[in-house]
Parts: sequence; C-alpha cells; structure tokens
Amino acid sequence: MAAPSRASALARVLLLAFHPLNLGAAHRPQPRPSPGIRRCASKPRGGKRRAKAMAGAGNEGRGAFIVFEGCDRSGKTTQSKKLVAALREKGVDAEWWRFPDRTTGVGRLIDSYLAGKQDTEDDVIHLLFAANRLEKKQELMSKLEGGTTVVLDRYAQSGAAFTMAKATPGLDLAWCMGVEGSRLPAPDVVYFLKAPVEMAAERGGFGDERYEVLEFQRKVADCYMNLSKMEGWRELDATQTIDALHLEICKDAMKVVEACKAGRPIDLLWATGRQGGASDTETGKQRKRSPKRPRAESEREEKENKN
Repeated sequence: MAAPSRASALARVLLLAFHPLNLGAAHRPQPRPSPGIRRCASKPRGGKRRAKAMAGAGNEGRGAFIVFEGCDRSGKTTQSKKLVAALREKGVDAEWWRFPDRTTGVGRLIDSYLAGKQDTEDDVIHLLFAANRLEKKQELMSKLEGGTTVVLDRYAQSGAAFTMAKATPGLDLAWCMGVEGSRLPAPDVVYFLKAPVEMAAERGGFGDERYEVLEFQRKVADCYMNLSKMEGWRELDATQTIDALHLEICKDAMKVVEACKAGRPIDLLWATGRQGGASDTETGKQRKRSPKRPRAESEREEKENKN
C-alpha cells in the first residue's frame, strides 16, 4: 500500500488549525458566524424584519438545507436525487450535493483511502472528511442565502457515526462535534433512511469500499440510531418501495422549504440542542418550553409529599 504520509501531514495541520479540543476552546476566540446564521435557539431580535434578513437574500427567502443519512446502500442517493427532481418540478431552485466531494484535492485523498489504496489513522481520516466539508462551506452558504435549496447525500453526521463505530479511544461524539461544531450550517431536516444492513448488503456494489463490511455497518447503524434519538431526525422506513418512500419525503420536504422561505434562520451545526427534527422546521418557530411553576407552589407540593 502507498505510504499515508501526505494524508497524515495534511490532517495534522488541520488538527492544529481548527480543532478546539486541541487548542483549548475556552482560550480561543469563537468563529464569527456568516451572515444569515444564528448561534442559539432563541428567537432573533428585531422581529420579522430581522428574521427575514437572517433567512437569506431577496424576497423569496433562503433555501432549505436537507440532508439524507443512513448506512451504505440504504437508498440515500436514489431518494435525494428524486427529491431534487420533484422540487424542481414544483418550481423550487434545488441542487443535489454529496459528501465526500471526491473532485477536490482533499476528496481525492479520501477516495484513495475508501478504495483501500491508502491507510491512515482514524483521527486523520476523520479530519480529512471534515476538511472536505469545510472547504465547501462558503459555496454552501452562498447557495442557501441566495435562495437555492441544497439536498445533500451525507453530511457531518456520517462522519460522527462512522468514527464512533470504530470505537477508537478518544474519538468519541464530543471529539467529533468539536471538529465541525459551530463551523458549518446545520441542516433544516435530516432524513434517516432505516433498513436492515443485511438487506443493504444484498444490493449491487456492496463491498466495493473499505467501510462496506456487514459487521462494521451494524455498528454504524447503532451509532446512527443514537444520533437520531439525540437530534430528533426524521426516521423513515427504507424497506418500502422507492416510490412510496419518495412520496413520503416529498410531502414533508415541501413543508421544510416553505418554512425556510418564510424566514427560519440558519442554525450553526451542533451549536443548539436537537437539530434536523420536526417541529420547528415545519413552522419556522421555536418549540415552546414548559412554563416554570412558581417557587412557592413547588415548595408547598414538596411539603405535602413529605407529610
């Protein structure tokens, strides 16, 4: 196999350049968000006018950011491309993207790794995948703010799931989130296509790349499930027919597109709690928090329980 020195050297530089856990997040300035991005889940100040400004340029509002996740051969590419075609038929300016983008310099290193032509350490390859997404950040933001809906086949959630599945000491979820958290836009919705890995393994092409090993895919599926529960993804049954699944996705995706046009701001990736879920993507509003009970009422209830 070819020596991994080039990939290793590049990723080590990336580690020093942008990993907050390595530099000490408490002592380094936080990156300034791009226009149209919010850091927290609170409502933007300034009312509807400011919300519209944050949502994107022009009267049409901003584009939606839709991500498809799932194990290998679960149907992400098929469904994401069909969604783009359907959105365009409805007059929505939409583009299909995929990560890794193997056309860039970093992407070609990743392609070599996935094809088994080059080995490297687990943290190094994770950083290369992250760098591949970060090098497309400005273009992605420009598309969203300009009103283009981006439908993406795999995003940072894949990076976290696959790295955690390796169970390498130190490379846990916090480490993964630290690499790209608050540096990229968060998806407005994540469609998680769920199918038994045994079924996916029967589909054409399975086994062509490094990660397409049945036992490893089971571990990845478990990591995806944990992330989905934590972030509130839309979980979809990928064992149903292609057309049935497509109709289910289309109906939901149009609600997301309309919410973004109406002024839903762009979150930063992993800067808030649940992302890519249902409630606020459909309405453009924040989830209502349960009102706090008066302190006196709580103390009275506690005293009654003791008696």
